[in-house]
Amino acid sequence: MKRVGGRGYSLDLRERVVAAIEGGQPRQVVARLYRIHIETVDAYLAKQRLGT
Repeated sequence: MKRVGGRGYSLDLRERVVAAIEGGQPRQVVARLYRIHIETVDAYLAKQRLGT
């Protein structure tokens, strides 16, 4: 996945990660699938909960 401007990953990736988790995939599986850290998955989920 292409990083955007050195500020992190794309919004598209964040949306796909959250959708996968909401679809029932385990966090560890999603992290491995998208080649991101589990902490990144957790951050995306926290942002989703906060509505940001």
